[in-house]
Amino acid sequence: CLFLAADHNLVPRHWLAGLMNKTLSKADRSSLLSGCPPEAQDVGPTICACFGVGSAKVLEAIKSKSLTCVQEIGELLQAGTNCGSCKPELARLLQENPPKGGLC
Repeated sequence: CLFLAADHNLVPRHWLAGLMNKTLSKADRSSLLSGCPPEAQDVGPTICACFGVGSAKVLEAIKSKSLTCVQEIGELLQAGTNCGSCKPELARLLQENPPKGGLC
């Protein structure tokens, strides 16, 4: 696939990579041809490569579950529970998007 955009607003790389591991449905093929991923599938750039957890999923969990620390993210999403290399990025997401009650 080749995607071009005058405004540099290209399709998310993580979405394209996710299509490589599966048989494409009609909806997937339509989305690929139009260059527009379905909103429901956009999990954001990959933060945790071990478990395929994206930043949008982490941010949604922080917001909806009022997560306050990296350990809680790991308990809910598994992110940061294997090799641990994503823990600094998870901590950064928490710092930049603290829940209403503050961080632990």
